[in-house]
Parts: sequence; structure tokens; C-alpha cells
Amino acid sequence: ELEAEAFVSLVASLLQGFSIARFAEVLHHAGYAQSPLTACNRYKATAFFLVDWFCHPLDDPHSLARLGIYTVRCMHSFARRRTGHLFSQLKGEGQPLSQYDLAEVQLGFSAVCMSIMQTEVAMRPLDRLEKEAMVHVWRLIGWHLGIEDRFNVCSSLDRLEACFEDYMLWTPQRLRTCREVTHILQQSAIRGFGTYLSLGERYWEGFLAALQTARGFDVQYVRVEPLPGMVSVARWRLAMTGKSNAMNSLIRGVIVCFRELSRKHPSVVDWLQTSVLPWVSLFNDAVVWRSLSLAARD
Repeated sequence: ELEAEAFVSLVASLLQGFSIARFAEVLHHAGYAQSPLTACNRYKATAFFLVDWFCHPLDDPHSLARLGIYTVRCMHSFARRRTGHLFSQLKGEGQPLSQYDLAEVQLGFSAVCMSIMQTEVAMRPLDRLEKEAMVHVWRLIGWHLGIEDRFNVCSSLDRLEACFEDYMLWTPQRLRTCREVTHILQQSAIRGFGTYLSLGERYWEGFLAALQTARGFDVQYVRVEPLPGMVSVARWRLAMTGKSNAMNSLIRGVIVCFRELSRKHPSVVDWLQTSVLPWVSLFNDAVVWRSLSLAARD
């Protein structure tokens, strides 16, 4: 029911999450920014895993959800071995994809996502039972991904909210001191999403810039110059995802349909993504968003 709001929120959490140095360094070293198409395909694969986790039973060891979780766990293990040199053991920096790192990503996918859903996405407030259900799901996912119970931030709703409060306290400082790889990953993602997911780069520039002034802090750290009015467009679309049943159903239908099509006919998805959607994106950038920007100036 809440897939659309969750996925829009997860994208926002991802783009801001690039400001976490340990997370960003590993993604950059793994090649997530080597090209816009690569960036789009890598994040699309992550999104498809999430679809499976949300839509298929987690208590069946042979389900698509559980198979996907263990695939991701194996990918984490491989990446941990390949990126061990990024952090200094002598300086106490630990290893990549440590329990701490996994727990921080889990925090982003759970608490940060729920917060964005209820604020920027402007959906109805979640009651405590709904929050506890979502926390339970992410506690189980975290356990299967190898997060030990003492590091699992989703052990309870109260613990998750306390961790989120601490995380948000340090968010302005993290944005102000982000590393160069933060900007590289953000720009690669914007070009990838913008070119291969139909909305266009101008929309995603507005989306990223809109995240700078959320929650009462204003840290102008991103290296994009959105067209006039595009920040407002991005905020309006975020809010409409939560307020409009039609928008919600459309986004949810596209996500689920795209996932199933990718599973059954991957060559068709590749053709759409590389031969059709870039033209739609170009039209949006050259006509739709520029027309809206000119209207905003007037």
C-alpha cells in the first residue's frame, strides 16, 4: 500500500546519504559513479531488491525476498574484501561495511525513510502500530543481512527514534563537511536518473536542491544550479505522492510493473531504458521543465 511513498522517500534518503563519508567512499570505489548508465542500473538493482523484500514473504527461505537478501549479503561480503584498504586500521577507522556501517544504512532505510514519508511526502501520519510493523520488517531484514542484535537499530521503535534523533542532530555538520565523493556520486545519480528514468536531469537537480532546506536547516552544499521553479516542482511532486491516491497508484504500478518486466523480459527493459526513455527525458528537459521555469520567472 505504501510502496510509492516508501520508494520516493528512499531516493531522497539515498541522495542525502551520499554525505556519509564511509558509505560514499565504498560506493565510489565500487564503481557506482563510473557512468550515468552504470549509476542508474546499480541503484535500479537495489530498488528491485527492495520491491522483492516488500512484496514477497520474508519467512519463506525460498521466496524472492529471502533469495534477494542473501544475494545482497554476499555482495556486501565481496565489497568488504575489495575495499578493505580504504580505511586505516592503525587509525582506528575499522573495516568497510562494518556492523556500524550496516546499521547506519538500516537507519536510513527505516527511520529516515519514515520521517520523509510523513513530512516531505506529506502522507497521513503513521500510527504507532504501523511504525512498529515497519520497524519489525527492517529488524528482520537487518538480521538476515548479518546485523547483530546489539547493532540492529530496529530492535524497537523507541530505540530507532532515539538513533534517528542523534543522526539528525549531526546532519548539518555532516553536510557541511562532506567529501568530494559525495558530489561525484550525487551528480552521477542525477545524470543517470535524469537520462534513463524519463523525468530528465533538470527535475532531479531540483529534487536534490530541495533537500538542502529540509527540517529547518539550510546547508547549501550541493553542486547543482536548478532552473528557477524546479525546487518547487520537486517539492510539489513529493507532496502529491503522499496526498494523491492517483499519483500514488501510478508510481506504485510503474515500480511493480517495471520490476516484473525486468525479471521476465530484461532485454525489453534494457531497450526501453537506453533507446526510449532518454528521448522522453530530453523532451522533458528541453520543453516541459524549461517552459515551467520561464513561467516561474514571470
